[in-house]
Amino acid sequence: MLRHKNGAPPGEEFTITVDGVHVLIEEMYLEDGSQDPKYFSHKFNHPGLTYEIGLAIYSDQVVWVNGPHPAGVSDLKMFKEHGLAILLIDAKEKAVADSTYTHFAVSQRGDGPHDWKHAKNRFRARQESVNRRLKVFRCLQDRWRHDHDLHRHVVRAIVLLTQISFQHNPLMDAI
Repeated sequence: MLRHKNGAPPGEEFTITVDGVHVLIEEMYLEDGSQDPKYFSHKFNHPGLTYEIGLAIYSDQVVWVNGPHPAGVSDLKMFKEHGLAILLIDAKEKAVADSTYTHFAVSQRGDGPHDWKHAKNRFRARQESVNRRLKVFRCLQDRWRHDHDLHRHVVRAIVLLTQISFQHNPLMDAI
């Protein structure tokens, strides 16, 4: 569930950043013995799963975790077809994301005045910091060899632990 507007000023439409995170898994094979291409991660050149992580811009809150999906599912497809785009549209909000996202509920790189470009870079840096903090956990660094449903629960637990860590090691300010 999306928890939005965390700390956003009244009337602010850009309230979250969003990005996909890939994790390695064991090889996935089709019945004919070939590797399943839908799990191919272009980031690792190996099979993987991907999660969509949303971070509130104006507070240190992870507000969206969506996955796991096969790594072959693009960030844009995940955003448009798995719920976040609709939730943002309904809430009259927008996300800041990298240039792989092309949707009217997402800011694109290069739009707006220079200070807005600087702010978007800072928002994206905060998102990448969260992604790195998630990958501190060994089970997201190493190849996952267990059930994908179990992976979903492990990732959500890691997100909660990372969220708790913000109390002692906060993210940089958004602005």
